[in-house]
Order: sequence, then C-alpha cells, then structure tokens
Amino acid sequence: MNIATWDDINANLDKAANVYNNFTYDTETDGGILTKLDEVAELMNSIETCINDIGLLYNRLDEKYDKFTDFHDTMQTNETKLKESLKAIREKYRNLISDMKFRISELQKNDKTLIEDLTGIYNLLGECDNKLKPSPEEKIKEIYPKGPPSTPEDAYKDIVSIDVPITTKDGIKKTTKINVNKAVAEDVKKALQVAQDAGFKVYDVQGFNWKGDPDHLSQHSYGLAIDINIAENPCVPIEQAGADNIAWKPNENEYSIGINSPIVQAFEEIGWSWGGYWSTKKDYMHFSFTNS
Repeated sequence: MNIATWDDINANLDKAANVYNNFTYDTETDGGILTKLDEVAELMNSIETCINDIGLLYNRLDEKYDKFTDFHDTMQTNETKLKESLKAIREKYRNLISDMKFRISELQKNDKTLIEDLTGIYNLLGECDNKLKPSPEEKIKEIYPKGPPSTPEDAYKDIVSIDVPITTKDGIKKTTKINVNKAVAEDVKKALQVAQDAGFKVYDVQGFNWKGDPDHLSQHSYGLAIDINIAENPCVPIEQAGADNIAWKPNENEYSIGINSPIVQAFEEIGWSWGGYWSTKKDYMHFSFTNS
C-alpha cells in the first residue's frame, strides 16, 4: 500500500476547499448539485484515507520511538554502571597505593638510609595514583558543567578571599588572605590547617592568578590551584628533578615539599594532586583540584 505524504494530504485539502468555495446551490439542476456532493464526498474519502495513512505512520513512529527510548534507557543504565565500576576500581587501587605510600614513608622515618632507595618507588606510586584519578576534564566539569570561563572577568565571579593559616620564617603562626574558587575554599583552608598542625611550615601561599595561553590556561586562572613556598619548591623539567643545583631540598630544607610531607598528605585527603608527582615535569610548589 502506498502511504500518502504530507504534500498529498495538503493537495487534497486544498482541492476539497476549492470545491466547497465554488459550490452553488442550483434548484433547477439537482443532478449538478448531486454531482458536486459526490465530488466532495469522494474528496472527503480521499482525505480520510490520508488520515488513516497518517495514523499508520504515527503508530510505526511510536513503536520506533518506544524501542529507541528502551535502548536509550538501557544505554544510560549501562553507562551509569560502567562509571560506578570504574569509580570503584579507581578507589580500590588508590587505597592500595595510599597504603603502600604510607608504609614507605614509615620505613623512611625509621631508617634514613632507605630514603634514596624508596623515593623512586614512592614517586612512581604517586604518578600511578594521579593516573587513576578522574581526568582534568572530568574534574573541571564538576565546577563548570557548561565549560570554564574564558575571561578573567568571568572567572573572578567565582573567586572568594579566604583566611588561611601560615607560619612565618620567624616561627610566628598567623593567617593570610588568598583568592580561590568558592567551590574549593573550605577544603583549601582545611588542608592548610591540617598541614600546619602536623608541623609543616607554609610561609608563602598563592592562589587565583589568570595566566597561561588562551588554549591552555593554568588552573590558577579558575582559582583551582595553589602554589606553596615558591622559592624552595621550583617548577623544573623532568631531567632536572632532584638535581643538586635546584632549590628543592626536601631532606634538608623544612620549607621544601617532599614526597612524604604532611602538606602532600593533607591535600591528598581533600582529593587534590601534587605537581611533584607529574611525569612530564616537576612542579613542586603546585597543588591542584584538577590534577593539572
């Protein structure tokens, strides 16, 4: 059976309307009137056929829509299950890595000769931990579901000034103000307080700073990263990591951030990542919400 198209239906409707508009009642020619009525009836039958065809089409589309809806719901369910499984796997292995890192740090405390031997392993565990975390893109969507701001003016709308604890080089504990994204403000304050309570001395801390090229903005541009004790914790190419000629001396300088420093552990507890674990370069001063 040929199924009528919308053009066919519209043509029949126009034709019927034309017959109706031109219809005149003629008392002397009943046959003419009947002929016109028959013509209208035929057109109406044609239109009814078209309407029935539309019904068939609609039913077919409705069936396909139901099948598509079922398929879409199944895919969403499977996607949710997959994400939950991936999250569980990540958490499982991150917990294992965290436990191994803790055991190594305890060994280092008890036997200083193990520091050099275990540092490489500890660093490798940190890199693995970073890779198991959600991607920077996933993390940024948690804060900006519709995409991050593209101008400093827009970014600054989400920035707040907070008081955080520091310890001056004279040993005085006080607070200083830094600017961070409002979504992470409380976590940042918590991590810095935990680190100070554990004995790590933060005397210099910086947050929001719009920088980087337009295609690759720093996480500081969104207030989702902070730098700590910059002078003692440089950012260096991977080949210079651990070199004698750089300022990073975690085993000698109390302001340098080492792999088992309380500041690293404090920020890991709030889900942040340390730039000292990166495999392409080492940004020892840097902590970020997005692992970038």
